Amino acid sequence: MGACYDLTDVMEENGSEWKNDFIQASLDLGTVNGRVLGVPFRSTCTVLVYNKTMMEENGWEEPKSQAELVELMDKAAQKGIIPLITPGNPEGFQLASVTKTVAEPAILNFPKFAP
Repeated sequence: MGACYDLTDVMEENGSEWKNDFIQASLDLGTVNGRVLGVPFRSTCTVLVYNKTMMEENGWEEPKSQAELVELMDKAAQKGIIPLITPGNPEGFQLASVTKTVAEPAILNFPKFAP
């Protein structure tokens, strides 16, 4: 219909140099029938952290699927353990706020972005 510009050829120029800058899962969101019709402006990663000692003490195993995660959360709740928490407050702090201390040095040392 002409509503989107097909970016596939541009993304594959120079050995897919530009395309390779994207996380594949983010790029997949704009890919339709093998054609790249959109690229992410930004993407977000979700991280789940667990207490290995608590898992071992309760005989729990790392979940391998969403169904197993839900089952594990039910087991934790039955023991009176709050299974999941998320960072945040009314002022808008999110885990992403720690990126300056966690990720920025790695990004700045990446050859493409180094000063």
